[in-house]
Amino acid sequence: MKPVIDYVEEAKEKLGLDSDAALAKHIGGGRSLISQWRNDGKVPDDYYCIRLGEVLGIDPLEVIASANYEREKSSDKKEWWSDFMKRHGSKVGTVLLGCALTYSYCGLHGQEKSHEIMALALTNIQIHSGNNLYIM
Repeated sequence: MKPVIDYVEEAKEKLGLDSDAALAKHIGGGRSLISQWRNDGKVPDDYYCIRLGEVLGIDPLEVIASANYEREKSSDKKEWWSDFMKRHGSKVGTVLLGCALTYSYCGLHGQEKSHEIMALALTNIQIHSGNNLYIM
């Protein structure tokens, strides 16, 4: 499972920031927030995980699951979080593949409004709890 600090590095890169303090300020924390994660073994709470996910343009649940995995002491629960991400990650991958195929189809068939069709497709994606993914 990807460590939370990797998301921090990706967010800094995406925003063009060169310091942890600058990213901390950007996501609403104090100057030492990220150094606590990096050096003191602390793990971000859900609020900061969501903020990192928003900066990166990814599902914040991915960052939350990583943080919970790092925070967890029980090996059984760590395994559960890891399995959860594998299940959840495949759903996200399926949605992205469906979006890419939809966009490609629109482009190949000369649809002038392919971006509108894509937006419509995205608004009709429904992920239900459990193990099933329904794309309508």
